[in-house]
Amino acid sequence: MTINLQKQLSDAIFAIVDVETTGLHLWEQASDPSISIEYDSAGVIQYVAGQAGPGAWNRIVEVGAVLVNCRGEQLGHFTSFVDPERSIGAEAEAVHGIRDADVRGAPKASEVLRLLFDFLRPSDMVFGFNSPFDLRFIMHEALLVRGPPVNVAFYDVARFASYAGFGRQSLTNLALALGLHVDVTHRALADTQLTAQVLAKLLEMRFKPEAPLGELVALHDSRTPVYDSGRCLPSVQASHEKAMQRKARRELWTEVKTRNTVCITGAIPGIIRREVRPRLEALGYRYVEEVSTTVEFVVIGHR
Repeated sequence: MTINLQKQLSDAIFAIVDVETTGLHLWEQASDPSISIEYDSAGVIQYVAGQAGPGAWNRIVEVGAVLVNCRGEQLGHFTSFVDPERSIGAEAEAVHGIRDADVRGAPKASEVLRLLFDFLRPSDMVFGFNSPFDLRFIMHEALLVRGPPVNVAFYDVARFASYAGFGRQSLTNLALALGLHVDVTHRALADTQLTAQVLAKLLEMRFKPEAPLGELVALHDSRTPVYDSGRCLPSVQASHEKAMQRKARRELWTEVKTRNTVCITGAIPGIIRREVRPRLEALGYRYVEEVSTTVEFVVIGHR
């Protein structure tokens, strides 16, 4: 996406994007929500840890976007639930209120991302609020679904507000400081609509309508580089590589569980304290004892 730096603010179209997710971080090592644990008739199940697939990744559950002019007047909107193909974390659900039942049967991320970028095409600049979070998850999803390369720059209304003298504040607090009415928050479309109003107020305070977009771009670039897909991609790729390394290490052990006991056996005893004991806690078991040699280990945990 190339910005016409000579275009006046009064003629520009701004896009605001927000996503809601299953969790706050791309990867949650202690959570394997894609593993369905079922006991056999003897009350025992055996599986190889590390085969959780994408379920250990946090995923997008809702996308919202609006197109507005410099006065904050809405020109169009896009919103969709997204099937994350895993359960929604309790911490995230407490923030946005989206439940597993809400996203069941929703379009997959690959389809929603395609529709989102089609919607964004008429815009001159794309904004978010704390936009690195949103862009990281969008890039993350694009990698997971093997979608086409994402080439976009996400400018940050939160950063713009700090340049205007408001400091770093939450979206709600910033909106209230600007005299705006706040209704629903932490839902994708509602947050983009509120962010659009905040952006319009900041533009009115800082620029004249006939000012070129180049002045708005320079305001960001003169402080810190804008968070675009070129800067974001290496960070997300590094997160994926680290997660795959952790999963590969966990494929070196096997877990056998009953309702009250778990036995973890495997190679590389050096990972017991660093990885196996935290795994016991994540499964809800209490460490009891371990036996190890130079080439293998057995760790026992009880409820």
